[in-house]
Amino acid sequence: MSLPDLPKFAESLYIGDEVLDTDLEGPGRRCAVWVAGCRIRCEGCCNPHFFERDPKQANDPEEYALTLLERISSDIEGISILGGEPLDQPQALEAFLKTLARHSSLNVMVYSGYSLAHIQNCPEKQGVLEFVDILVDGPYVHKLKETTRRFVGSSNQRIHFLSTRIRADHPDFQKPNYAEFRLGKEGLSVLGFPVCLDDEA
Repeated sequence: MSLPDLPKFAESLYIGDEVLDTDLEGPGRRCAVWVAGCRIRCEGCCNPHFFERDPKQANDPEEYALTLLERISSDIEGISILGGEPLDQPQALEAFLKTLARHSSLNVMVYSGYSLAHIQNCPEKQGVLEFVDILVDGPYVHKLKETTRRFVGSSNQRIHFLSTRIRADHPDFQKPNYAEFRLGKEGLSVLGFPVCLDDEA
């Protein structure tokens, strides 16, 4: 299957949204960042508004990392990168994560529709893995929707622990899935795992 092209503006990191403090997008208290732009475009994706990217969303990856660190609380433990598709802008993502690693001890969790094997075998993308502690991989498949295992959307997706900084026995992996609704300047947003009442319809 061929994937749609995304507009190429520059080697920028395209940011769709961010939440500076949450426990719904990975273990512990985390900052969550959603990138804009996705070539995979899974049917039933809960973030279709991040499929496209816009020049207004462009950020210098190193500058964005430094300003983000200035804005988050000192007791934030990690950062989660979601999308959109983070690995559709691998060079910018790698620069962002490298800057975070130089200036903080935050652990990093990345959600990607690409498989770990694909990322490892793609010269453009494989460098990102050096800075990732947890990878959730695989496309979202709506007919395989997962309602019990935390931090995944469908049962085909896997959680890979790429370092020893976070282990599979972290207590947050045993908690039930739930969602949080937040009302902000841009409207209502949903964090975590939204269970739709009409899924069986």
